[in-house]
Amino acid sequence: MIDESDEGGERDRTDPDHPIVDRPWEYDIVEFSYNAKSLNDRHHYIDLTLRRGPVDESLLRYFWRELRFLGPRDLRIEGDFPASSGGLRILDVRGRQLDGLGVWVVDSEQGHGSVTFWAREVIDLGAIKPRYKRGDRVVLAGERTDWIAGGKATITRRGQLRNIFDGTPHIEYVVEFDEPMLDPTDGDHYSGSNAIERDLLPWIEEVDTSGSSTSPAE
Repeated sequence: MIDESDEGGERDRTDPDHPIVDRPWEYDIVEFSYNAKSLNDRHHYIDLTLRRGPVDESLLRYFWRELRFLGPRDLRIEGDFPASSGGLRILDVRGRQLDGLGVWVVDSEQGHGSVTFWAREVIDLGAIKPRYKRGDRVVLAGERTDWIAGGKATITRRGQLRNIFDGTPHIEYVVEFDEPMLDPTDGDHYSGSNAIERDLLPWIEEVDTSGSSTSPAE
């Protein structure tokens, strides 16, 4: 538990609103999930789905936001949740230079149903979109994967959101290698593999006067 007397349990007027959501107090928390599967509590995370609206009662149109908070600490949920007093705030507390904490979720109304906690960082899940599509040509970045650096491949399955280790979301693809590649971990050759987006670079084919050549995009 955080010692609020040492780390500023009362909101500091210099704490700015985090830019990830504009006017969060206009949203309701409609889904709350705490993932504690890892034995390391630094790898736990909280997913919040927020809803604002309806903006058009005849169409029941809503605005939705899906947020992930990494490394949550000192979670407190008041009675009557999920009904709340409507004072949700997401504050950027990096300026306090707290150990491993950069976000503070608070309720400015401090009323019924409030949810408060600290976290290392917050990620907008709705903003994570696949960079590549099926059929795109890519090159493997050797410094971030077990496969041979510079190996060429083709995306064969659209990217899907996956969680890696500490809850950090990544886009994962299935790729087919141009030539079977050796996996140094088991000594076998494979025609394809799963690959996460950070391990891939776009492959751009170029043609010059001396003939056809290919090179990865920087």
